[in-house]
Amino acid sequence: AIITTLAIVQPQLVIAQDIAQINNIAKNITVKITGYGNGSGVIFERQGNIYSVITNQHVVPLDTNYEIGTYDGRRYRVISRQEILGLDLAIVQFESSQNYKIATMSDSDKINRLQRIYVAGFPGEQTDIDIISGEIRSIRQEILQNPQPEKGYALIYTNQTLPGSSGGAVLDAQGRLIAINGQAKRDLQTGRDISRGIPISLFLAAKKKPPVLPNNPPAPIVVPPNSVPAPKPIVFFKKAPRLIDAYTTSSDVRVRGATYYFDIQLPEEAAEPLQQIIISQRQGQEEVRFKLDKTVAYVGTHSKKKEQLKIASITQDETNQEIKIVLDSPIPPGTTFTVGIKPNRNPAYDGIYLFGVTAFPAGEKSKGLYLGVGRLHFYRGIS
Repeated sequence: AIITTLAIVQPQLVIAQDIAQINNIAKNITVKITGYGNGSGVIFERQGNIYSVITNQHVVPLDTNYEIGTYDGRRYRVISRQEILGLDLAIVQFESSQNYKIATMSDSDKINRLQRIYVAGFPGEQTDIDIISGEIRSIRQEILQNPQPEKGYALIYTNQTLPGSSGGAVLDAQGRLIAINGQAKRDLQTGRDISRGIPISLFLAAKKKPPVLPNNPPAPIVVPPNSVPAPKPIVFFKKAPRLIDAYTTSSDVRVRGATYYFDIQLPEEAAEPLQQIIISQRQGQEEVRFKLDKTVAYVGTHSKKKEQLKIASITQDETNQEIKIVLDSPIPPGTTFTVGIKPNRNPAYDGIYLFGVTAFPAGEKSKGLYLGVGRLHFYRGIS
């Protein structure tokens, strides 16, 4: 079975009546998870001194060292990790003698469109919890019936979440857990940012399912040694690269000739060289288009450029607003470098524009790591 039988220990039920109480509930049950980027999780069970936390699989994708940070500033090593089959969910556990509160779960099958909800999580490097208010936009019934193709993301809402909030709590107006937050992207039809979550009912149903065993298991197939080549190992960073700055050479709207730089530090402890970067627009009133052939990369930062790095290829996925930059030679650990992308022009609308950055180590089967967002602010008539 994917999950062993769990006896959920319910705390004293707290009925929230205002945003302050929602904030207090979210703060107590939501944790920060680090070790493969930044993410969030929700405490849902305690057995003795062992706490269980539900989060997204993509927050804890590998068997590596993770840490959990609680609201009181304490940090705990994750002692176990368990994936939920067919859903972008996983359970991690930590040990503590402290008395932490447990999420009270609600019946997510009874939620409705336009219902007020709150999403809690820890964006980026932030150690203070964010609580974002919004409404349920739609409930995808076909995903509730068959969750596996979309990994359970049946709930769509207007809360504008940021990277690092994945795995965080989606709470109703009474502070009860109705879903796990996990995705955010731009709706290309409406131009609005939307977020998606996995209803808690799908998690509860998954943990009740017994293992599926055939009545007559087939005889094992004996494969002669060396007849099939061993699969290539997945390559991943041992320590995350860091997005240290984002900078535009011009902050005026509609200006042509600007360059957007993203400074990235690859620590020695990463243990793997870096070869690919994906930059994607995550927020902004207008989709920014770029001149791919003007993309540049240098050792150093945008303000202290050193030798130029040769770029092997640049491609764009307009559907997902992503630019993929593959460097000709991998960048060794212990290097700081910058990548510059040149827009056709700056956006016509002022405001904050966010660009997500994902880094990939060199290798045929490499696992990308989301570094967070670069924040660029454009103004009207400041020159």
